Amino acid sequence: MYKYPIVSVSWKDSGIINDWVTIEDILDNPIPICHTVGHLIGESEETLILASTIESKDARHLMFIIKANIISRQILRVRGKPLV
Repeated sequence: MYKYPIVSVSWKDSGIINDWVTIEDILDNPIPICHTVGHLIGESEETLILASTIESKDARHLMFIIKANIISRQILRVRGKPLV
């Protein structure tokens, strides 16, 4: 039985370029869009906390996603029943 819903989140990430580039090329770089699926184990005013693995009272591989960067959010499964 799932205590924590499984969610799919699409979000804007920050990026970095370590090479020399022209200023014109910098402006052509799109914002990276990430897609993450995991157990929603926590939520605050500013962040979602997803875990890829949970066992009993422990969680592993945590992802903290800033809510202001979220493009879409969908619940995929709650309490063992798929929603999609």
